[in-house]
Amino acid sequence: LDKEIGWKYKISDKGRLGVRAYRNDLDNEIYFDPIAYANINLSPTQRQGLDFDFYYKPVNQISLYGLLSFRDAKFVVGEYVGKHIPMSPKQVASLNFNWEFIPKNNLGLGVNYVAGQFIQGDLNNQKNMPSYTVTDLRYNYQMKQLDFSLIVKNLFDKSYYSYATTNGGYSVYPDYKRTIFASARYKF
Repeated sequence: LDKEIGWKYKISDKGRLGVRAYRNDLDNEIYFDPIAYANINLSPTQRQGLDFDFYYKPVNQISLYGLLSFRDAKFVVGEYVGKHIPMSPKQVASLNFNWEFIPKNNLGLGVNYVAGQFIQGDLNNQKNMPSYTVTDLRYNYQMKQLDFSLIVKNLFDKSYYSYATTNGGYSVYPDYKRTIFASARYKF
């Protein structure tokens, strides 16, 4: 059963604001159990939260946009009642900046934050993953039918991980350090 209410406000052509509150009551949510190495159905769970987003374009060449999300994901019935669902951070935020410094050439900077969370398989909420913040840099060039992008993920070469699991022990899967991606796309 999903419930959601929200409000969006447009600030002329310069920007917009939005807020959304939601609640999802789930029966038999499918979850990967690393100890059993199989998908299982969870006891009834509830996911709820509050999201704020904005977009602002102070001048034609510059835009800012972001998201701030407060989340709560927990068991509401059964053996783990009141416990948080693993791999469900309580806060997520992003802030993005885009600058078209010359026509058809864009430079973007994005900062993403993910709060600490319990690791996969830790239904008793005993092993917590740390929060992390990662910054990405993007360059994009657009011609009529060609789109070229160069992206530097994890610009500051931060050591972090966004996934960990328990299967009797503790397994951490580190994310990439600084990585550069290049892509070209041709539209027919």
